[in-house]
Amino acid sequence: TGALTPVGSPEETDGAGSFLAPSKDGKYLYSLAKPGAASFSIDAASGQLSHINSVKCDISGNAHLVLTSNDRIALAAAYGGGGVNVIRVNEDGSLADVEVGASVKHEGGS
Repeated sequence: TGALTPVGSPEETDGAGSFLAPSKDGKYLYSLAKPGAASFSIDAASGQLSHINSVKCDISGNAHLVLTSNDRIALAAAYGGGGVNVIRVNEDGSLADVEVGASVKHEGGS
């Protein structure tokens, strides 16, 4: 029917929940969060989420999140701060700390 069914209490971790990006294998879910971005594992049987970790981004104001085609990099577009945060995804589904110089801040305006 396409109807959604709750599988537990809402996950309330670091304000996560906007702009979601699932991994291709369906094991992980990535979300924008108050410090920057958060990773969750997805229980295959129940669909329940478990928080893995959250990382702070260099550029504030993230508005969109996408994974690269190999699920190894998450890109967070920072509308508020005017740039792109580049976040490495570890083998275990966790997010690596944002490396200095990996994020790109744009200059000028639209």
